This record gives sequence, C-alpha cells and structure tokens, in this order.
Amino acid sequence: GGRRGRKCGGNAESAARNVPPPLNTTLAVVAPDADLTKAQAQKLAGTAHDGIARAVRPVHLLNDGDTVFSLATGQRALDAEHPLALNEILAAGADMVTRAIVRAVRAAESVSGPGGECRGRSAGRSSAGRSTRPR
Repeated sequence: GGRRGRKCGGNAESAARNVPPPLNTTLAVVAPDADLTKAQAQKLAGTAHDGIARAVRPVHLLNDGDTVFSLATGQRALDAEHPLALNEILAAGADMVTRAIVRAVRAAESVSGPGGECRGRSAGRSSAGRSTRPR
C-alpha cells in the first residue's frame, strides 16, 4: 500500500480537492501447493485478505483496490480424513500475506512519481541502520 503509514506528496488534483492521492493499493497472491477446489481457493483468498487488515492501516477503504488472488498448484492433496485440514492453509495464507507486507515495507526505498514523493523506511538511514535525520 503506497501511501499508508508514510508522508507522501500529492498531485495537483488531489491537493486542490484536499484529499490524499490514490497511492494505497495492496495486491497479494497466495499460491499453496495444495489441490484446492475453486470454492476452497476463493475461501483462501478471502481469508488471506485478513493478512492485509493485520498489516495496513487504514484498510478496505472506498478508494483503495486491496486484492488477494489465490491459486493452487495441486501438487498435494488435502487429507480427506480430516475435513478441517484446509484450516491450516487458510491460517497460513493470512499469516504469509501479513509477513510479506511487513517485509515489503521494511525493504521499501524512496520513489518519486506522478503522485509525489514517498519516503521509504530506508530513507535517512545510515548503513548501520540508525536514523541520520535530525531529531
């Protein structure tokens, strides 16, 4: 999610309307090696979407496009004797989306674009990881 949690400059149109620029979409793909039905994959995408809610604030607003796609490689069958075996995959999907977002934010670098400038977490840090900005 581009704008959330950081100070990002806005474009002229957004500034004129006094609203933040639309730089806040988070996309994720969850692809387990399980053999899932279409309904199970849809459930996984919905549950994995909870991972976005754990990592991004604000989330699920009218102007964002937060989306999780799910697919399955079909390499491993679910345990037919345990009808709740899918639960482990559902929980892991949400956990992995959360972890991926946190890792991406921590690795982000500053960028400039049509929506303005977004300073990443590494902006203003020395090689030792300490802030070089005045306090």
